[in-house]
Amino acid sequence: MINDLLKYLPHILPTRNSTDTDKALEITANYFKLKYGDLVLSLLWHVGALPQSAKYVKKICLKDVIEQVTVFIKKYNDSDSFVWVQNGTLKIMSTKKIKKNGMRIYSQQKSEGDINPYNFMVEAISEPGFNDNCIISMAFQSLLILFDKLASQIRTIEPNNNFNLNASRLFHIVDATTQADKFCRAFICRQRYVKGANKSANLIKESKKIVEQAVKNLHISSNEALFDTTLTRVKQEFRNICGKEFNRSDRTLQRYIIEFAGH
Repeated sequence: MINDLLKYLPHILPTRNSTDTDKALEITANYFKLKYGDLVLSLLWHVGALPQSAKYVKKICLKDVIEQVTVFIKKYNDSDSFVWVQNGTLKIMSTKKIKKNGMRIYSQQKSEGDINPYNFMVEAISEPGFNDNCIISMAFQSLLILFDKLASQIRTIEPNNNFNLNASRLFHIVDATTQADKFCRAFICRQRYVKGANKSANLIKESKKIVEQAVKNLHISSNEALFDTTLTRVKQEFRNICGKEFNRSDRTLQRYIIEFAGH
């Protein structure tokens, strides 16, 4: 599949002048330069196809850039790796072998919606920058797939007076979809953040209640609140009550003791 898509590579690169004779390719390429030009430029910098001082692909360099990026995409398209999303972040692991009972573990984790390939795949030694290079290769491939789909849709538009309007509507739909995806990902990340913050707040609240109980059990007076020995006694009583250590600072614990002592 990737070989069929690579023919579109010249059209997604940030060049200054278009040489397309195909109307659909020309229109789609112009949209891509506006929408993804900066992204593609950053990808080219990373793979070393262009120096970071370059702001576009010069005509004289175009052939070499296409050849270098083609080799790069093919190399990492064929690489042995496992790709997954964890907490909204794309993860990649170099791997060629599944662990014993790996398929059972994978099936169980997939049904639970919590994939961790380190539990069912054997990690392979990879070259430095392997993960980033895989992501970049997939980014190029995703852009090529999108270009192919858009150009195909442009070709279905009737070549009449409404052609430019209908083409603009198509691109507007793509923009709206992209924007919706950004909001959805932001919302999901926000929910994870809120969930984590609420969990932390509840743990702090629970710890404070246990300290309050420990102070009451030990009958600590206000005069004893600042003694170092009081900190030690309350920590021990905290362990006795819940079977866990007080995992916040001594200053925080002392503040709680002052608040509850003598009540």
